[in-house]
Amino acid sequence: MATGTDEGGDMIEYENENPRVRQMYEEELAKLDMKLQMPALSNRTENS
Repeated sequence: MATGTDEGGDMIEYENENPRVRQMYEEELAKLDMKLQMPALSNRTENS
């Protein structure tokens, strides 16, 4: 089982990833005429 970085592991939870990652993913989906269906994250922390 993967452990989040907040617990000493190496898995970055969606809530903790750099917001640019999601933006890049959405841009790549748009190139394929697709749209992100994941709900927006509300309690995001800044990791830039």
